[in-house]
Amino acid sequence: MIENRLTEMFPGAYQHLRICALDPYDLALSKLERNSQRDRDDVKHLAHSIPLGLKILKERYEKELRWQLGNPEREDLTLRLWTEMIEEARGGTTGGVKPLIDFFHRFSFASQRSAS
Repeated sequence: MIENRLTEMFPGAYQHLRICALDPYDLALSKLERNSQRDRDDVKHLAHSIPLGLKILKERYEKELRWQLGNPEREDLTLRLWTEMIEEARGGTTGGVKPLIDFFHRFSFASQRSAS
């Protein structure tokens, strides 16, 4: 159950209010669509400090989030790039990540220019 993945921040502090935090995987996935530099930095930090299991992240994306997205193919690519970014930060090999990251940066900057 999804509620089991919430952490109550101040139990018992308020009579009619519960303040909860998302679990790290849900927090990371909440940043997927916007995918700003800050979002990528946050996900990289979560992946390092928790550490996030990439298999769990991908499973939750596919089962719980992907079907709700307006452009799932774009978010598939984003998740793939995030996975490669995390693997690279952990010192693993990503097999051809450099061309994908170069493409992603060009796409990201082109989108920002066209939006202004």
